[in-house]
Amino acid sequence: MNNRKQTIAGLVRERLPDIENKLEMGFRQETIIEEFAQQGFIVSLGNFRTELYRARKWRSEKHGKSSPKPTQNRPQPIRQGTGITEPEKTAQKCDIAQRLNSITHEELFGEVKK
Repeated sequence: MNNRKQTIAGLVRERLPDIENKLEMGFRQETIIEEFAQQGFIVSLGNFRTELYRARKWRSEKHGKSSPKPTQNRPQPIRQGTGITEPEKTAQKCDIAQRLNSITHEELFGEVKK
């Protein structure tokens, strides 16, 4: 190891990708702090959180926006509404909408008694 002392800020910046991977896997921040303590770096939870925030901010300023998260294997929702341009479906939907819009209150609920 070098003779120079490393600050907690520098340590968190240096290990930021590893720290974020551990957090994403479900490790608690306290566990990461304990690992630091085993390596001779004593840090409080509040100080760790502050330095983690600053390291993330530093990364986004240095490298532009934060790196995109990997895509997850989730099915994409079907987009509905405006923007559907399939001719056979559009005409059918317009016809249904026109029929729904032309129904009167009396047709739905019968004659309203006063």
